[in-house]
Amino acid sequence: MTRPSVRRALLLAAAFAALATPARAEGFRTGTAWEGSLFRDAKGQVKSCAAAQRFDTGTTLSFALTREKDLFLILQNSAIDLPKGERVPVAYAVDRGVAYTTQAFVVRDSVVIDLPNTPAVRDLLSGGSWLSVEGTERSEDFSLKGVAESLKTLTACIEQPAAAKPAPPEPRVAAAPPPAPPPPPAPASVAAASPP
Repeated sequence: MTRPSVRRALLLAAAFAALATPARAEGFRTGTAWEGSLFRDAKGQVKSCAAAQRFDTGTTLSFALTREKDLFLILQNSAIDLPKGERVPVAYAVDRGVAYTTQAFVVRDSVVIDLPNTPAVRDLLSGGSWLSVEGTERSEDFSLKGVAESLKTLTACIEQPAAAKPAPPEPRVAAAPPPAPPPPPAPASVAAASPP
């Protein structure tokens, strides 16, 4: 990865740490079993969008797209025990085809792979059935069912406009004091009664 890619990977991994805090992410439907998450910056601009699925192995596989159109593959598993902040060699292949080797970046319990965001890579992932990844302490295979639709929703997600600014709060109007209670009735005059 180049230096900017490493920086982007760190930022993206930090965003994925926020996945555990739903208040920081907005969910969206991918139309598949993949869960969509959208992250915004302080100005309300879309920062990144991700589609994630947890597999029986305990690994969550995510595809993420940043507003700069960088595409990442992220493997998250609490059992990952690689040197944090280090680069590690990994290889990935679709349907046991050509194995692509690259350097991944380790952040906490995640391995972040910077994928080329090209039509060829998207077509490869979208048309495949299985993704194999080696070099994360073990080999794992992941179903790519639903990835084609999920990648399309990531593109639509990242192109969203900024979130609308919240309306200013309505001004507080001082309440008028309650009306004064009516005066008590005046005592009735007692007429002197004289016996007849």
